[in-house]
Amino acid sequence: MGIIRNESEQRRYLAALANSEKEEILNILENMEDGVCIIGPDYKIRFVNSSMVKEFGEGAGSRCYQYLHKFDEPCGEICVLLNVTDRATHRWEYTFPDGKTYEVISSPFIDSDRTFCQIATFRNITQRKQVELELIELNQLKSDLLSNVSTSLNRRLHP
Repeated sequence: MGIIRNESEQRRYLAALANSEKEEILNILENMEDGVCIIGPDYKIRFVNSSMVKEFGEGAGSRCYQYLHKFDEPCGEICVLLNVTDRATHRWEYTFPDGKTYEVISSPFIDSDRTFCQIATFRNITQRKQVELELIELNQLKSDLLSNVSTSLNRRLHP
């Protein structure tokens, strides 16, 4: 683009630039492996990427508590997304009734309409949690076995 001659051209140029950048960001979010959603202060979901749709179904336009939990009202104390106007980043794990566990990270986000929202990522960590539980069980078995061997040796050495 050549020299911007007047305020009207400058506005059009800036609007086109902003729209191009927004499309690029949405394209990045859409292609992420983790589920991503943008939640407004009214709990309404403004955006879900294809990974989120694959995990939870289509949800844009619905309320997050309906979409994620099938609740009729906000989740209350179980969810950090309770107050989407909280300006802090939060990280937690949540296990849904179907047994799937997700690492959830929610961060402040100002949408293009200047509304303060939350952008949340959902990473399915179900397999990792299952492996962690199996390791805990194996460690307990190992500890029990060592205790039994130690007790047996002590009986043999000190009849």
